[in-house]
Amino acid sequence: MNRLLFVFLANLFALASFGQSDSVEIETKPKRFIHQLEAGWMNYENEESGLLSDLTSSYVFSYAVQPEISVGLGIGYERYMVFNAIPIFLQVRTKLVDSDNHPFLYLSGGKTYMNDRSDRYKEVNGGYAYAGGLGYQWKFETASLSLSLGYKNQLLKTVSDQNYYYYFDALSSYFAPYPDSRRKTDWKMQRVEFKIGVSF
Repeated sequence: MNRLLFVFLANLFALASFGQSDSVEIETKPKRFIHQLEAGWMNYENEESGLLSDLTSSYVFSYAVQPEISVGLGIGYERYMVFNAIPIFLQVRTKLVDSDNHPFLYLSGGKTYMNDRSDRYKEVNGGYAYAGGLGYQWKFETASLSLSLGYKNQLLKTVSDQNYYYYFDALSSYFAPYPDSRRKTDWKMQRVEFKIGVSF
């Protein structure tokens, strides 16, 4: 009887230990796929050129290649004074401290597509952009909140019509306009971004 009781208690203890180790493994298993939503503000560049910018937002779908490093593909929306922009980019984000609440570093790069909302430019063509910055993340039960401050460099080109130059026509004795011409301008926007984000 004692031997049977001993075997029963031994099996019960082994089962409890096995179940406990499994539950710990499930709780500490790292999350691989991450959804990240961000919104924030950008400083302005040049109001006369139409490059005044104020709003930025993005969505990034990331995969944690390591517990402290994630790589993701993102798409965003940026509002300027005379046009909107749709950036598509790759982002790398890494923890600086191995903790639930931690500072982080991010780097991103990609291309931006422009949508003109006015008649100021004949064409607005997006170019390559890259960004980087520092932030801090707070973890809650089902989501994380982050604040970040970074630098972004954006390249774009504009094409505008130039038809306001006049010359003196000796035959008709009055000033006549030159034929229409186009002016192409390369812009290099350097600005600071402040963003608030939610990850889940």
